[in-house]
Amino acid sequence: MKTLNKLILVCCFLITTLFVSCEEEISSEELIQTEAEELSNIVETTKKGVQTNFTPNVFSTRGVGYHGTSQRDINKLPKFVVDELPRHNATQRIQTAIDQASALNGGRVIIRPGRYIVKPINVKSNVHIRLKPNVIMRADQRNTSLAERNRHKDIFLIGRRKNVFNVTIVGEGKGESRPKFRYFRESNRNVGGARAFSVNGVKNCFIQNVIIEDNETRFAGIDFNFNFIDISKRGRPTNVTIDNCEIRNAAFGYGLVQLNAGANVLLSNLTGYGGITARLESDNRTFGSTTIGIDNCHVRNVLTVNGNTSVLLQPWNVVNGNVFIDGAHAINCNFAVETQDGYLDTTGKGRFGPNSYIKNVTHVYGLTATSHFAIEASIPNCLFRFFKKNEPSPDAEESASRVGPSVCVVGDFITREKNRIKVFGKTVKASVPRNTNPANTVHSRVDILTGRAIAHRGNNPDKQCGWRAYN
Repeated sequence: MKTLNKLILVCCFLITTLFVSCEEEISSEELIQTEAEELSNIVETTKKGVQTNFTPNVFSTRGVGYHGTSQRDINKLPKFVVDELPRHNATQRIQTAIDQASALNGGRVIIRPGRYIVKPINVKSNVHIRLKPNVIMRADQRNTSLAERNRHKDIFLIGRRKNVFNVTIVGEGKGESRPKFRYFRESNRNVGGARAFSVNGVKNCFIQNVIIEDNETRFAGIDFNFNFIDISKRGRPTNVTIDNCEIRNAAFGYGLVQLNAGANVLLSNLTGYGGITARLESDNRTFGSTTIGIDNCHVRNVLTVNGNTSVLLQPWNVVNGNVFIDGAHAINCNFAVETQDGYLDTTGKGRFGPNSYIKNVTHVYGLTATSHFAIEASIPNCLFRFFKKNEPSPDAEESASRVGPSVCVVGDFITREKNRIKVFGKTVKASVPRNTNPANTVHSRVDILTGRAIAHRGNNPDKQCGWRAYN
């Protein structure tokens, strides 16, 4: 709620600023009414994403996501309780509880309120972790040597080098009492990095109701990839649900979830402040797989505020299965959904399945969105002049970022028609500040509301301004 209140104040200031240049053209009554309408749109959009009033609970959804042990059966398993003990090794105590629970072929690990500084923890099969309200898990970053600062940091490893199954990690509490994962930026760009969860070779995994407090670090807070010794379909995450999670202060090119590989994955009710909330990018350079990537992934009700985009679809050179985007929302972002050709794909084979689709997408446009200035073709000429190339990057991890107006709702930069993902245009909506000074061509992007077309990428000047920029 505190975050929402702060956002409302910021948006009130933004909207008021937008209309200063137009106050001679409209009356005070019209201005007040316009501000109220725009603020209402912002508040309604902010209610999407994380659900603030719900009871944490393991669930299964037909056809996708977690289908392991039910909450009823989990509640019957033996408990292993971990308490905060200052100046003691939290890593070993938590790992011992997990080992004991797994050895019994099933158990609950209850982590009581407190602060826990940990090195990577290996989660094992049939282990169900409950994080009590006001738990704070911190990556161990106490060693300040250069070598250690440049090392990757993880908190929970799930199937990193050995396949596991039936794993749940659920946070209790609401609002600011929800369990938090914290780490800070400690290295230069493109080195080091931190993650709260590394999801690898696991079948039936459920993560819910946690906050990740990032510091514009490298890597997504929740990363999906293969088991490091098995790059077959068996080694990728399968039947995984990520629900009701949030990340704050994410880096522009990263964010909450990055899905490099995974099958039957549900990403639902997620919020990101900064970055990309759901990044479906089958970048398998490390593993070299061009035939196994993402299959049957459902993204439902995700929101990004003051970031890059809510959903990014980037296949690289991998032939993926179907992905389904139903509910992607953004406030003051570059896009709400962005789709790209396969990066570094000379064959043109990189794509998502033929039945993939995008629908129910909304964007509350702003003037201070973060864009990637190096990819100039993603910014139409009619908006390009609002990005100041000589300004410093607002993002600690991405040097080419710049601040400027939101580009559009759905940025579709796929150039090969056969690889294009279906967009249900009538369900794509934008909110543009009314009575904006015509000199500020942000208003021209209202044409995206028609759903007739999506943002154009290219150098054709006839398609770079006005309505034709989205045709």
